Amino acid sequence: MHREEWDEISECVGCGAPVDVGRERGYRTSDGQALCWSCSIARGARFDEEEDRWEVEPDTSDILPATDHEVP
Repeated sequence: MHREEWDEISECVGCGAPVDVGRERGYRTSDGQALCWSCSIARGARFDEEEDRWEVEPDTSDILPATDHEVP
């Protein structure tokens, strides 16, 4: 894996799994954190396959902004 690819990978704030929102169907929160597909769906999200976008966004109300805590 190239260094640039590692820079694109985040840890899911729900479960800690690696997620590359640029390549996978993860959800990037408004403050730049990410949720993997499974955690997004578990939080009530719904993805529209035809439109290739989140039809219903996951509930992120319990996730602190990245600036308020350290994300490993």
